[in-house]
Order: sequence, then C-alpha cells, then structure tokens
Amino acid sequence: MNPPEEVLSSDPRDARSSRGDEAGSEYRGSGVPPLPPADEPPGLPGFRTWRGVYAFVLGVFVWWIALLALLTEKFS
Repeated sequence: MNPPEEVLSSDPRDARSSRGDEAGSEYRGSGVPPLPPADEPPGLPGFRTWRGVYAFVLGVFVWWIALLALLTEKFS
C-alpha cells in the first residue's frame, strides 16, 4: 500500500514549518515574543540601568533645545 501524497496548498496560512511543531513553540498563542526582564542591564558602557540611559537621552535632548534657543536669540 502506498502512503498518501502530500497536498500542497496555495494559501500561506496553511504553510507549516519544515522544522516541525517544536520550532517557535514558546511564542505560540500570543503572537509576540516575551519581553526581557525589567532588571536586565542595558549593556551600554557607563550605564548600569535603563533609567540612567533614559535620563541621559532626555538630558541631551534638553541640552540641544536650550542650545538652539540660545543660538537663535544670539544670531537673530
């Protein structure tokens, strides 16, 4: 007896992974990968926490705005 032939569908929703059901099973159901833990260090030199990174970025932004305001006032 011959095994049944595999029928290929043209619908992309019917496509299955060639690696099997175990591939990506940790993401199944939610559709998005899990977030890293909040206490994970940012991995940037000079910063131990993400709060420090955000404070630095905000400080640089405020500094540029102040610099642009001062230069506009001086040269206008």
